[in-house]
Amino acid sequence: IQRVFGAAAEVKLEGRVIPVVRTRAAGISNEASIAAKIAVWARLAEAKTRASEMRMAENQAMQVANDIRKEVDQEYRDAIQKKRNLEVAKKQIELASKNHEMVSRQYEVGVATSLDVLNAATELATKRRQSVMEKLAYDLTVIRLRKAVGLIQEMAGQK
Repeated sequence: IQRVFGAAAEVKLEGRVIPVVRTRAAGISNEASIAAKIAVWARLAEAKTRASEMRMAENQAMQVANDIRKEVDQEYRDAIQKKRNLEVAKKQIELASKNHEMVSRQYEVGVATSLDVLNAATELATKRRQSVMEKLAYDLTVIRLRKAVGLIQEMAGQK
């Protein structure tokens, strides 16, 4: 060290003692031979490794539980929203049906044209199709919710 820094300006070398902190496995010092000490150390190291693996497994289990909770919560919220959408679609069918009836009566008395009746019929058909799509979306969401809570083990096509 003095050779390396000997020519350097204003370098002062001081000796210091730095304590080395060692942790020993309990029971090692009680053993007489090196082989016995290594065997004790190996058992303790194995126990620490197993404890660490156990903590990791517990953390993974907690993560899986949290993921399941999130999935169930999301699917439940989706199911509620889809049910509301379905109810709205049913009401829209009722309104479109009443509108179709009203326009048909108006056509019969000569107030509405055949185009008005056709438009009302088209609107009613569109609302019925939308209602079917909303029902399908709701049913699929209920299936996903049931799967998330464990009532369905596998969905078709998934493993």
